[in-house]
Amino acid sequence: MGQLRTSARGLFADLLTWRIGFYINVPIALVMLAIAVTKLPQTSRRAVKLELIPNLLSVAGSFLVVYGLVGNRYKVVSLVVGILIILVFVNTQRTAAQPLMPLRLFVSAQRSGAYLARFCFMMAMLPFWFLTSQAMQQFLGFSPLMAGIGFFPLTILNFIVAMRVADLTERFGNGPLLGIGMALTVIGLLIMALLSPANGYWLELGLPMLLIGFGQGLIMSPLTTVGVANTLPEDAGAASRLINTMHQIGSSVGLALIVGVTGGMTHGVASYRQSLLMSTICAAIALVIIVFVVIPGE
Repeated sequence: MGQLRTSARGLFADLLTWRIGFYINVPIALVMLAIAVTKLPQTSRRAVKLELIPNLLSVAGSFLVVYGLVGNRYKVVSLVVGILIILVFVNTQRTAAQPLMPLRLFVSAQRSGAYLARFCFMMAMLPFWFLTSQAMQQFLGFSPLMAGIGFFPLTILNFIVAMRVADLTERFGNGPLLGIGMALTVIGLLIMALLSPANGYWLELGLPMLLIGFGQGLIMSPLTTVGVANTLPEDAGAASRLINTMHQIGSSVGLALIVGVTGGMTHGVASYRQSLLMSTICAAIALVIIVFVVIPGE
């Protein structure tokens, strides 16, 4: 879905304005909402008390940590205060009657590993998507539309593999799929980091994208499954929220950190390759977590 949005944003940026891209999620969300309301069975309802303070703490802490990585002023102060606020938030969850993030979710090393692997995986991938679309335009002369189409090898293979992942999981299990998928992603990113865009689209981008697309197709669903596995019924929603939180915060922190360190595209090809190398390191950390924490937990 993320790659399809990238292609659609390229179309709108080329024909209209890049600002239209921010509205792409709106019709998708409306369609998904309609399907959920009309097709999904209703579950039993229970009274839930909205905990305002923990909500505010989680938002403020996440915001300040990201700002501390990319902001212009008071970066160190923002980062330290953000981390402290997150620690306070975690402490509130110890005694909350209806916690947003039940700490018992982290009792399972396998689930904890899945959350951390998701965080590191997205630290790697969002900078890859963000900077590669710019690289295609800056180094290869692509239009925004062609840059979006340039992700098709990744998108199409990702879609095909993801449609078969349920059968593959039943046959081989989550662990092997996660290990193979993350390894392919690391290899694809490393190839792109070592090569130069001067080699042309297919050698530098297209062929490595096939590895990344195949890997992503194997990763997303099994990693989500591990993150909610063996939870109590009342914790299933919280586990799902935590996976999505790791996904979003990992993306933000990864992009802020990598672009902040390398300068993004500021120094041309050198900055781009350094950014992809850092993305490769983040994906490699996720692979280590999967191999030594998640897979043994199965």
